[in-house]
Amino acid sequence: MKRIGVLTIFCLFLGLSLAHAHPPASIDIKYDQAAKQITATIDHQVSNPKKHFIDHIILKANGIVLETKRFSFQVTAQKQIAVFAIPDAKPGDVIVLESYCNKGGRLSQQIRVE
Repeated sequence: MKRIGVLTIFCLFLGLSLAHAHPPASIDIKYDQAAKQITATIDHQVSNPKKHFIDHIILKANGIVLETKRFSFQVTAQKQIAVFAIPDAKPGDVIVLESYCNKGGRLSQQIRVE
């Protein structure tokens, strides 16, 4: 009987911690061809951007990891913004951004360079 009580309490705490975790809602990717850079705006609504934030963003081009940016907080309670230089981008390249929440959850978005 004691085991069931401990298991119930554990599951309750686990459920409460996961209730606050959520993946980013969307990723807006803008490619500036003249500057050869990407600006990513990740929509991630949180109540405290110092404790719940986009932890890292991975940039891939044609399936190859080019860069990972890590964060210790989110710029606002609504979003995280990151800029990546892509000097070797050429038409037809597939650019993928993967964003990860520090509490759990991820979202990826891709664009094709034109």
